[in-house]
Amino acid sequence: MNKSPLVSIIITSYNRSRWLQRAIESALAQDYSEFEVIISDNCSTDNSDEVIRRYTNDSRIKYSRNDTNIGMNANFQKALNILANGEYIVFLCSDDYFINNSFVSQAAEMLFSNPGVSIVWGRNIGIFEDNKSKLQYLMPNLNNAIHRKGIDIILDYMFKPFWLGYGAYMTKSKLINHFELIVDDIPTNLELLLDGDAMFIEKDSYVYRRHNNNAAMNYSFEVIILQMRKILQVLDTAEIKFPTKKKSLVNSKNTVIIKTAMSLLNLYAYRNIGGYRKVYSYFEKEFPNLVTQLPVKKRSIQLKYFVIQIILSSRKLRKIVSFIFPQKRIFRIEYNN
Repeated sequence: MNKSPLVSIIITSYNRSRWLQRAIESALAQDYSEFEVIISDNCSTDNSDEVIRRYTNDSRIKYSRNDTNIGMNANFQKALNILANGEYIVFLCSDDYFINNSFVSQAAEMLFSNPGVSIVWGRNIGIFEDNKSKLQYLMPNLNNAIHRKGIDIILDYMFKPFWLGYGAYMTKSKLINHFELIVDDIPTNLELLLDGDAMFIEKDSYVYRRHNNNAAMNYSFEVIILQMRKILQVLDTAEIKFPTKKKSLVNSKNTVIIKTAMSLLNLYAYRNIGGYRKVYSYFEKEFPNLVTQLPVKKRSIQLKYFVIQIILSSRKLRKIVSFIFPQKRIFRIEYNN
């Protein structure tokens, strides 16, 4: 690069003091020459402020603490649109961390040298806090492609549940700063892929901690439905933009609806029958042509869930199932000794 565009590494946080140190230090360890680390704390009640202030003498740190909790999305918006000055944007969750010190420099080079690229992803690893198992997430660069068309990723995603989140991720601020619900990473990135391609760094770059307090683990029925609606809107736009792909996109929309319904039914089947009925009634009203593809009996879902729990509780069973059904895996599970 003839110049080094400024990169903003954005960390938004609420009550994550136990993980913040590693997140911040992994950001500061990046070998790129021109970056800032934006930290926007959402009025944490733990000792997050104390942890963050250990690093404020570093000129690359820009720290802001909200006087009241303004909500996750508003905090994202503040960090992105008010605090950040970078031409390129990287999101780093406050409970995650980088493991590739060259990720920012490699991703910035790719964006700079390829004007038609909207997103650069590196590989992501998930770590369970309780059982120490590791996940290798399936990335959108199928067959190890370095560069893929955005529309091809959109079509593949509906049938291959690979990673489309913000981890090990860089985009351009001018592309992302107009989104109202920036916290919804998958709909946002699908929309970005309508107008640009993606490139990939074939190196483990980011660790995503999986625990009970992950935001994605606690989404409500309303939030999940909103995400589904946003994805359907992206696919509607894709039909107009790519008319030759219309048949595939219609199939994709049906797949999104069925998968969303099934995930919600599975969720409520073992929580409460009222939630189960709420989900079924919603999809019966909104998508009557597809509701026949949903299971009618709650008992079958409960049995499926019970079997899954047995499998997940046994290391040997998990290995056997992953070996027999490799095509069904979202990720590969590795076990620490």
